[in-house]
Amino acid sequence: MTQQELDAEPRKAIFTVILNNGERVSHTYDIPSDDKKINEFADRMTEMISNSMKKQKNWLCWFENPLICYNIDNVLGIQTDTLESEELNEIIKKSYRKAGFVKD
Repeated sequence: MTQQELDAEPRKAIFTVILNNGERVSHTYDIPSDDKKINEFADRMTEMISNSMKKQKNWLCWFENPLICYNIDNVLGIQTDTLESEELNEIIKKSYRKAGFVKD
């Protein structure tokens, strides 16, 4: 692939949900190219992941692509992978902070 072809490809974010039975389910998202949409995507993922880590009673967590709704009691962890990790690192930091695992 040429650099131009690589630049034209949308960047991907992959969230892998790890279940307590050992199953791993991957969900793939295109990372938006526009800054405003990147921020909206980051805010949405931050909210979902931080709520998942809080283990609220009766909390359901969902990811798209494929769309699956998880009972958070069955989720051991959420792994993130991406070709460009700067945005996702920020999502992870915000999620940890919001869930109370990291203090400023």
